[in-house]
Amino acid sequence: MAQTATIYKLQVSAFLRLSTSEKGTPPWKFAISDTSFPKTFMALEYLINKATGNEHMALVREIFTPSCALNHVDFNVEEITDDLLNAVDYVLPFIPPSMVTEINNLLETISASAILDCYRPEELNANHIYPEFWLTEHITILIPDFEALKDIFRSASENEYYLLSTIE
Repeated sequence: MAQTATIYKLQVSAFLRLSTSEKGTPPWKFAISDTSFPKTFMALEYLINKATGNEHMALVREIFTPSCALNHVDFNVEEITDDLLNAVDYVLPFIPPSMVTEINNLLETISASAILDCYRPEELNANHIYPEFWLTEHITILIPDFEALKDIFRSASENEYYLLSTIE
């Protein structure tokens, strides 16, 4: 099965309802919209970092693997119990509106042509960027996904929405 990252856009009120909802409630029930990145999210992260000279790696990492999470699980414990492992199923990584704006500001400085200029399939494969079989023609998938990524961050930033980012 292919790994897919999905970013869900939520209004503040919906985010608050989700944060108090029953364990296992799917985020799409609260989302205004979502955008999926099947097989491309790791390459997008790599190319965005490359396009910015790796100066914003921590911020770029927040796009698909946010450091904030609903029902955050603390693994800095002496013993990992079954209860702790069961809680992992319901960790929902999110990006707060202030960080959405920060990421949007960064993405707005990067053009599709900059991503195109950075794209080297052999480099992605050599660096084990999933799915590790990049070809020259795959840029036709990456550019629309990059534009979709910019669109969801632009819209969320303009409206001060939360974004949830999941990988399945």
